[in-house]
Amino acid sequence: MPYSSDLTDEQWALLEPVFNTPGKRGPKHAPDLRRVVDAMLYVSHTGCQWRFLPESFGPWTRGGRSSAAGHATAPGRGH
Repeated sequence: MPYSSDLTDEQWALLEPVFNTPGKRGPKHAPDLRRVVDAMLYVSHTGCQWRFLPESFGPWTRGGRSSAAGHATAPGRGH
């Protein structure tokens, strides 16, 4: 479900190369980075806490939201 805070395809096309620049130690981010960025924008726009993000961003885990691939997408604050 898209949210008004989600990046457009055009915005993501500008940001993706910056986020996915290869590092010396291999890939820097999980393959679902756009969803993580959209979740951060949702928190920024709504003021909700990370753990109260809608389920469409993935289930809450102690380490953060889990992506479909099973990677933690961002750390929780433990509150």
